[in-house]
Amino acid sequence: MIASSQNHPVEESIKILFTNFVRSVVDTQAIIALDTEKDTILASQIQEGEAESSLKAVSGSIKNVLDRLTKELVTSSGPVSFFDTDQSRLIFIKVKNIVLSIALKIDGSVDSALPYAYLTAEKIR
Repeated sequence: MIASSQNHPVEESIKILFTNFVRSVVDTQAIIALDTEKDTILASQIQEGEAESSLKAVSGSIKNVLDRLTKELVTSSGPVSFFDTDQSRLIFIKVKNIVLSIALKIDGSVDSALPYAYLTAEKIR
């Protein structure tokens, strides 16, 4: 966790991290951190102006592909996967037992989001 987060509880630090991510990556619809061992959502954030339904849709998509995702991340050459759905582009980054899931607008740039996504994933573990 970043040094400035020492004065905040972990949940609040992740919320600050996610808020900064959403502000920096304008194509973001939602960002979610999942604990694969406990099968729980650690934190989530949606872009201002996005409907709560976006987060629910993304959460549903994530739950549907989580088993497949975990298998692919374990057996693939790297800890990053991309999926395009009808509504968004999904980025999954696995670091230890945490999967960071990012939903971008369907026309969003994965290339511009990845540097922020990698840094964010490293900070949450």
